[in-house]
Amino acid sequence: MKKKATATTKEAAPVPATTTPAVRAYETYSDVLNITKEEIAKLNKDEHFKIVESIAGLITKAEKAGLSATSKDLKERMYYICETYLESSIVGGTKDLRRQDWENNHSRIQAAIYNYVVNNNSIPTATTLADNTGLSRQTIHEHLKEGVANEFYQERLQAWQSLTDNIFKILYRQAINGSVQASKVLLDNIQRSTQPAPVNNIRQQNNFIQINNTKIDEVTIEALPASARSAIEQIIKQNTIKATI
Repeated sequence: MKKKATATTKEAAPVPATTTPAVRAYETYSDVLNITKEEIAKLNKDEHFKIVESIAGLITKAEKAGLSATSKDLKERMYYICETYLESSIVGGTKDLRRQDWENNHSRIQAAIYNYVVNNNSIPTATTLADNTGLSRQTIHEHLKEGVANEFYQERLQAWQSLTDNIFKILYRQAINGSVQASKVLLDNIQRSTQPAPVNNIRQQNNFIQINNTKIDEVTIEALPASARSAIEQIIKQNTIKATI
């Protein structure tokens, strides 16, 4: 009598352990700030991009909450990851990220100063600027204090200076056509441009006015639109007249 064949089941082969770190959700400040450089080095490129993307959102959150120190730490962590692991993958490199950050802060601060001066005929405090920009008081203080010494501000000045040749050509045409005002402006600028540069290092200049807790220097005033500068001038004139009466 033949025995029935019994079916045998093969055990599934064990899945080899992977060495790729598990995907983490970098949702809190501590998720990002507590990860060590050694742990970052073990992550793959996708994880590096994931951290950077998360940090960008956390920076905005920290700024709105007034956590300037946390925001600064987050930025430095983001710049470290980008410079060390993603430099070749970022258009313009990490320096461009720093430039974008500065330009964003600069535009928000300048717009807030302009709008406040025009609407209130007074200079905004750092607290007011913080409320109107979403930036922290410390970020605003640091930005205004650095002023024209900032390398990205210098880039803007160089861009404007590159346009002076065209302006000189226009002034020259107007001057030779009989415009006395154009002649004066042209000659004044030529004379100024041929004078030797001042000896004082601009980084060492500390000329500014302080209203409450806000420091405003000549660079800040010059960067404002003409209407805002005019409004500031009227405020000063009005108060000067009152003081002499």
